[in-house]
Amino acid sequence: MKRTQLLTALIAGVLSFSSCSSDNSSAKSESKAEAVESPSSVPEAKEVQEEETQDQTLVLNEGLRWEANIETTTGVSTMLEMVINEEGRSAKDLAILQEKLNTEFKGIFEKCNMKGESHIQLHNFLLPLKTAMNGLSAEAEEDRVKSLDELKTQLSLYSDFFE
Repeated sequence: MKRTQLLTALIAGVLSFSSCSSDNSSAKSESKAEAVESPSSVPEAKEVQEEETQDQTLVLNEGLRWEANIETTTGVSTMLEMVINEEGRSAKDLAILQEKLNTEFKGIFEKCNMKGESHIQLHNFLLPLKTAMNGLSAEAEEDRVKSLDELKTQLSLYSDFFE
């Protein structure tokens, strides 16, 4: 079941990446980008994303944060607020939260106008989010709560990497 959810999340991520209005073909900057491991890695992502050849590690822009468009920053801020304020743990509560998060997530992609390496880094940030969002519909309460915690952690990283 978890493997099916992971595969579904990865496929959704690939489709979402291709729907973004920015150009994904920009070459990855080989300059002094500072590598930072993301808290949730998805090893199979490289196999599924044929057009994406770089790794999925979220990095800074030579020690500085990447410039993001206001719509992305607002969307991530809204998602973080929803996750922090969520008090329910039942399947029904988290299904409602998941629906709201998916709507906001979709809006981020629809309004995406970032290009180049900052665009690639945004996708490196978003992929673990989608995986954690899908985990909110897990059968076991423990798995749902774990996904909620992963969402809080990942969303909190945004301001460390983007401005």
